Amino acid sequence: MMSLFDPAIRFSAILILVLIAFMAQRDLLPSRSRVFLQLACVSVIGSLLDFTPDYIATQSWITRLAGLVSAFDLPLIWLFIMTLFSRAVRVGPIAALIGISYSLPKLTSHIGRSFDLSLPIWHAALIANIFGLIILIHIVTRLLLDRRDDMLNRRRRSRLQFAVALVLFSAGSTLANYLVPLDALPTARGALVWMGTLYAFVHLIHIPEDALLFSATRAASPPPEDRLPDALRRRMVVLEAEMTQRKPYLEAGLSIGDLANRLGISETQLRETIGDGLGHDNFSSFINSYRIADIKRALRDPDQAHLPILTIALDHGFSSLSPFNRAFKTHVGVTPSTFRKKPSAG
Repeated sequence: MMSLFDPAIRFSAILILVLIAFMAQRDLLPSRSRVFLQLACVSVIGSLLDFTPDYIATQSWITRLAGLVSAFDLPLIWLFIMTLFSRAVRVGPIAALIGISYSLPKLTSHIGRSFDLSLPIWHAALIANIFGLIILIHIVTRLLLDRRDDMLNRRRRSRLQFAVALVLFSAGSTLANYLVPLDALPTARGALVWMGTLYAFVHLIHIPEDALLFSATRAASPPPEDRLPDALRRRMVVLEAEMTQRKPYLEAGLSIGDLANRLGISETQLRETIGDGLGHDNFSSFINSYRIADIKRALRDPDQAHLPILTIALDHGFSSLSPFNRAFKTHVGVTPSTFRKKPSAG
C-alpha cells in the first residue's frame, strides 16, 4: 500500500508545483516575487526527488541534480514570501549569511554522499536545521508584525494564513522526525510537502493579485469617489480634516489605533478608509505622505535653510534619519539633500 501511496503524493505534488510555476508566469506581472516563486517551485521539486524511498527507482544523475537544487528550497521560499508582501525588501549581508549557512551544509553533505567524497560535513543536518528555524521565525515574525500596518484586509488575512501554514508545516516536520519510523520518514515528508503545495495552490488561485502584491500606481490612482459608499466618503472627509487641521502625523510613533481613537471609529473602518478610499497600501505610506509634503515645503523655506535636515525630520514625526531618507526618496525620487539643493521650479 505504501509503495502506491508515496509515488501518488510525491508526483502529484510535483504536478501542483509545475502548475503554480506556470500560473505565476501567466498571471503575475514581472516581479521579483514571481521569479522567486518559480525558483522555489523548482527547488521543492528537487527536494521531492531527493528524499525518495529506496523502492522508488530514480536515475542517479536525477537524484544528484535534485539534491543540489533542493539545498536552496527554504531561502527561496523566504525570498518569495518577503517580496510577495512588500515591495521594499532588500537582502542585507545578515540575511545573505543566514541563507548561505542553511544551504551550504546541505550542499556539502549532498555532494559528499553522491560522489563518495570526504568533505567537512560535521553536523550538517543540525546546522541546516538551526538556520532553517531562524528563517522560519523571521518569516512568521515579519508576516505578523507588518500585518498591523497593512491597509488591505484581504492581504492582512493572507499574511495570517501564510504564518499559520508555516507554523503547522514546521511543527508537522519536527514531529515526523521524532515519531515516524526511519523507513517511513521520506513518505511522511512527502505528505507534508504535498499538503503545503496543495494549500499554496488553492490559496493563490483564489486570492486576487491586488490582495497580495503592492502596486506602484495604487496610491496615485485612488478609486473614483462616486463609486464609494456614502459612509466611506464621509469618513474620508473627516480623516482629511483631522490630518490637515490637527496634523497628528507630526507625532512620532503615531499608530493606526491612535488615529482611529482620535476619529472615534474602529481600526477596521480606518483601514477601509485609507486603503479602499484613499488607495494607500499601508499606514506608514499614508502618514509619510503628509510628513513628506510638509518637509518639502520646509526644505524650500529660506527661513529654515539653517536647520539641519535631521532636525526637520524629527520635527515632522520621524524618529531617525535612516527611515526618513528611505521614505523621502520613495515619495520624491531623490534624497532630501539633493532636493534641498535643487532650485525650485516655481
